[in-house]
Amino acid sequence: MKRLVGWLRSLLKSADSAETAEWKAVLLAAAVVGVVGIVAFAAQFSGTDVVSVATSGVIIGGASGLGGALLGFLFGIPKSTAKATDGSYQPNTNLEEISDWLTKILVGVGLVQLGRATKALGKFAKVLAPAFGGRAASAGFGLAVVVYFAVCGFLLSYLWTRIQLTPELQLADLVDKRIDQKADQQNQSDAAALSTVNRQLSPPGGATSQPTPDDIADAVTKASAPVKVQIFQAAVDTRRTGWRNQDSAVMERSEPVFRALISADSDQRFHRNFAQLGYVLKDKTPADLPGALQMLSKAIEIRDKLEPGGWALYEFNRAIVRIRQDPTVQGQSATDVRATIVADLKVAAKDPYVRTLLAEDPIPAWRQRNQVTDDELGLSAPAPPAASTGGSSATVAALAGQAAAPPQPAAGALAQQSEPVEGREATGAPRSPAGPPTAPAQESPTLPTRAPGDHSDT
Repeated sequence: MKRLVGWLRSLLKSADSAETAEWKAVLLAAAVVGVVGIVAFAAQFSGTDVVSVATSGVIIGGASGLGGALLGFLFGIPKSTAKATDGSYQPNTNLEEISDWLTKILVGVGLVQLGRATKALGKFAKVLAPAFGGRAASAGFGLAVVVYFAVCGFLLSYLWTRIQLTPELQLADLVDKRIDQKADQQNQSDAAALSTVNRQLSPPGGATSQPTPDDIADAVTKASAPVKVQIFQAAVDTRRTGWRNQDSAVMERSEPVFRALISADSDQRFHRNFAQLGYVLKDKTPADLPGALQMLSKAIEIRDKLEPGGWALYEFNRAIVRIRQDPTVQGQSATDVRATIVADLKVAAKDPYVRTLLAEDPIPAWRQRNQVTDDELGLSAPAPPAASTGGSSATVAALAGQAAAPPQPAAGALAQQSEPVEGREATGAPRSPAGPPTAPAQESPTLPTRAPGDHSDT
């Protein structure tokens, strides 16, 4: 028996603690001894009776063990003491209540029927006797097998429930509590981020101070992905409002927000952050043309990693920035400057909508003094099929980490910025904030009013 216990203990130690392995080994060893006893009892019979008695004994013993295990589980289920008082949910305790009811019923019925237990056990033993060979000792042995394995099953299940199930339930409750705490903290961070950004974009009347760029960056970094989408769109709306009203002060309020979004996007997956900041730097007073060129170039670089082409307004605005940076006022520009501007204008001309903007200052005057023909820009060829000025469904899919077809809106990479198209689609259809372009709207083909020299919106 000691050797058997030691062998079982060595098998269990790899998965359990020493104390747990000890009592499991003892109870399992007792079950093995019971099986050996059944086989020894069956050995006194001859022929096929040996197998019949042994099989019946093992099956009856196993059933008794499972019955005892069920009782042990019901008696051993721990009770939760924590009660939800803050409006939150608490763990379901129906199993605890059922266990409590059944335990009381079993104990009550057992006490009431205790006087009849002897006769009942005698009748039960007679029922078991044929399965154990039908001899004089069969009834008593059968009853012993039932009681033996029922006790083993009860103890094994009861101790497992008390020693191992209880800590697991406590751990599950702790995990739930931490998840709730984390959700509460994220909600607080989101509220703080929205409040901080709102004070920056729409400062209340009489406000004596605004959040610093570091405050904005810290708040945006801690915000959740859906809230970053709201922050991005709020900053875009503020920039456009200042641009349309030719109010540089209003437009510049969005600059630290776009910088914060860029800082929060450590993987640099969202090109619109850079493009929108480039528009601000290009259109504010005084303009930061080197900064605008850097931001627009970065936006194009990130866009091309996802899907080359599309978002042709990036090249269009970069061409304008380079024209405004061109130190040559009269005559032709330097060869390299002319080449880079022509390259951007050629990309912009491929988009049916953006090519309509090439007739606006300062592009015609620059083309005239640099002798840039329509053929050189591809303007003499028929307009290509309508394509988005801002991107396609494949871009959206790439942002989401998915294949280009079929496009699917997703949380994750797309959740931080499922960006609407800058301006309008070439077809005149506004882009949905969370997916591919919607169907073209029936509207006038006339362009929205723009401030002179402004080309960052359409």
